[in-house]
Amino acid sequence: MELKGKKINFLGDSITEGHGTSDWQTKPYHQLLKANVGLKEARNYGKGGTKIARLPVITDNPFDQDFNLRAEKMNHEDADAVVVFGGTNDYGHATIPLGAFE
Repeated sequence: MELKGKKINFLGDSITEGHGTSDWQTKPYHQLLKANVGLKEARNYGKGGTKIARLPVITDNPFDQDFNLRAEKMNHEDADAVVVFGGTNDYGHATIPLGAFE
């Protein structure tokens, strides 16, 4: 896929949000991708602490909004692609069951 000139939504957790970078505005991976391949827009829908799995309790607190709920609120009408990057909080910071092999 040619990325130059494309508009891409990036949905994720703190890594997508830019936590741990030297500059939250210009150093998250999606902004580096934008600069290096010429994206028209790299829309950041990352929120630290959030999870992919549907949560048992949903509130208006952004941390209680799983990826599915937040995906519904993205500007997706003119997005050429959506990149989803997550799972760290599901595994390491929650009591989310992983499921069973059967």
